Amino acid sequence: MKDYYFTTNEELSTNEITMQVFLDEYFNDVFTIKDKIILLDGTYAEVNTLEGVYGVHASGNGDFRNHKIRFEKI
Repeated sequence: MKDYYFTTNEELSTNEITMQVFLDEYFNDVFTIKDKIILLDGTYAEVNTLEGVYGVHASGNGDFRNHKIRFEKI
């Protein structure tokens, strides 16, 4: 799964906030309605999908308005 990038108009001061915004606003851009978040721990989450479980990592991408979500199959 390719990294997911997004931009916000307001600055997100922590990666924990970045993760929450991704889950609230962009989750369905990447995952389906059947995919479920099974763990959320700050900047890290795990999502159970039909293809398996993915680790999801939130980080910045250069400044407080650009963000990156990285996925790894676990």
